[in-house]
Amino acid sequence: MSVSDLSWVVPAVAILGVIGQWSIGAFYAGRMDERVRGQGFEIRDLKAKSEKHDDTLVDHERRIAHWEGRKGISLGGE
Repeated sequence: MSVSDLSWVVPAVAILGVIGQWSIGAFYAGRMDERVRGQGFEIRDLKAKSEKHDDTLVDHERRIAHWEGRKGISLGGE
């Protein structure tokens, strides 16, 4: 076995290395894309929760105002 018989090893290892790097890069790019899309869904869910919270807060304020008016209470310091 001579050196010229093994001359294919170096290019084969180089090509396998490049393919491996591309595979790892594609894997991490896919993971990042998945995380970004997941965050978009989380933001949408947070907006829905925020709107529900706003509605609850308005209802709470309405009930407090009704109670203050009925009892003649003023929290404005008058």
